[in-house]
Amino acid sequence: MDAPVAVAWIAIIVTLGIAIVGWARANRADTRATRALELAEAAEARAHRLESAQFERGDVQWEVDWDEAGKTLTARSVGLDTAHNVEMIVDPLLDMPGRRQSVSAALVKPTGSIGLDLGTPIAAATSHAARARARHAGREINLSVRAKVTWCTAAGQAGVAQWDEISLMNIYETRE
Repeated sequence: MDAPVAVAWIAIIVTLGIAIVGWARANRADTRATRALELAEAAEARAHRLESAQFERGDVQWEVDWDEAGKTLTARSVGLDTAHNVEMIVDPLLDMPGRRQSVSAALVKPTGSIGLDLGTPIAAATSHAARARARHAGREINLSVRAKVTWCTAAGQAGVAQWDEISLMNIYETRE
């Protein structure tokens, strides 16, 4: 093999090696550019959500009502906007037996409501045995609960309304 052919082959091999390294670097650069584009799009979407939340009215307000006949505690929306991902949580207090109860709704529109049936714990608290214990102690049965409603607005702003003590009924038993 003469010298000019050998030099040509070496030049081809070196050029091929440089081309492979260049291709690998270009491939990595393309991957990084794609990832940077994804991050930029996510940042833009988040900025848009934050801007929407900042200017959102978010008029969601609640009133709580106790229906003695139906033994139902209801939170009624009295605001102007729809509440999303609504959860009502009720914790028993004082003589009220039972555990935390909750109910959820995907949407509660203005004037809509969400409620819990508290008939079973009230029946237990006002049973003959419970009344006899209260009569023996000479005290009243005080059935109270703590309630909380959580929700989000359409743009994702979280909201909470809570009531520390809602008296459902008082039964005063005297000693005989």
